[in-house]
Amino acid sequence: ARSGVQAGREDDQQIQIGLLPVNDPTITYAWSPSTNLSSINVSNPFCNSLSNIQYQLLISNGNCIDTLFQNIRVTTPQLNAGPDTSYCNDPILLTATHNANISSIIWSSNNNFTDTLSQNSNLLVSTIGTFYVKVLYGICEGFDSIEVKAENDNIKLVGDLELCIGDSVYLEVENLNPTVPILSYSWVPNNVIYSTDSTSIEDFIDTSQWYSVEAINADGCIMNTSVLVEIYEYPILDSLWLNQDTVFKGEEVIVTVRTDDFVSWIQFSSSDSILKDYPKVDYCYEVEVHNQFNFNCFVSDSICITVFDVFCNEDSIFIPTAFSPNDDLENQFYFIDDISGVIIDFRLEIFNRLGQKVFSSIDKFEKWDGTYLGIKLNPQVFYFYLELKCIGEKQLFKKGNITLIR
Repeated sequence: ARSGVQAGREDDQQIQIGLLPVNDPTITYAWSPSTNLSSINVSNPFCNSLSNIQYQLLISNGNCIDTLFQNIRVTTPQLNAGPDTSYCNDPILLTATHNANISSIIWSSNNNFTDTLSQNSNLLVSTIGTFYVKVLYGICEGFDSIEVKAENDNIKLVGDLELCIGDSVYLEVENLNPTVPILSYSWVPNNVIYSTDSTSIEDFIDTSQWYSVEAINADGCIMNTSVLVEIYEYPILDSLWLNQDTVFKGEEVIVTVRTDDFVSWIQFSSSDSILKDYPKVDYCYEVEVHNQFNFNCFVSDSICITVFDVFCNEDSIFIPTAFSPNDDLENQFYFIDDISGVIIDFRLEIFNRLGQKVFSSIDKFEKWDGTYLGIKLNPQVFYFYLELKCIGEKQLFKKGNITLIR
């Protein structure tokens, strides 16, 4: 045997379909398709299909099979309470649009519908608030709401509300309901610079100040709004200096700024007052000092450094080959002259012709007076070994002769 039934459901609910269960363990049930069913082996499963569908149910007692077809029709109530609106003097008529064949409609002041304001598509309101509407469409319900705001909410002041001292104030009225034009404006304070139609003002102030405007629109509604324009001081940058104006490539530079405000080094992710760097080329260090409460208020400064290349050779370092410690006050000592100041590590050893070490030093400023164990050495030729390390990891190794003249 075959039979058919039809059921409807709303698109956000589930419905129980099928037959009442029979207390007979020999009877089995098989639903197809199985999609969107809570079970395919009971007589009355729950269905939550989002679209129209037909299900087939096979009922068997072991000998006979009966077939049941059930059509599911998904309905979607159409309901629109309209766009949010505003109230001024005259009552406003709210109109809901919906399916043509609804069975009932209710307006209420709350989403639980504990009161009834209207039972038709229209609702006349003369107060502000949110109003809720519900329709019954077959077994389905639809809901919507609309907010009625005070007309006073339909304007706002726009402009930069955080300025630095010396900046000009610019404020403009924005009509949030342009379908109803604004006819007049009244500003406080009134000793400001007005635009031609008074929709905007310009002013110059040194301290924070409130501004307010009263506007009247074509419906006769009086609207008021106000804003606080805050004025911030520029920070103080006392001084900016380098530990030295010129450096060699790879040498450390220390830049210092003196301030009590927030520091921002341009091209460096640092907010410390002291910046350390190792420049390889000439460079200008830029710094901004910001008001910590308004970063748009800042002062800036810069300082530049000259970077020289490092030549770890005899163009920068003088290595003498003779000296005369004869008490004539000229060329009295033997020493390595770091002309450019590039030596950072130093080692000098001097030997006589027999290979005996007569002098050694790791201090580039130390000088040899031509003595050994306190005894003046006779004129002769000595051998030296020089090992230097310069700024930038450059090195110099040198061997040679030194002539002692008396």
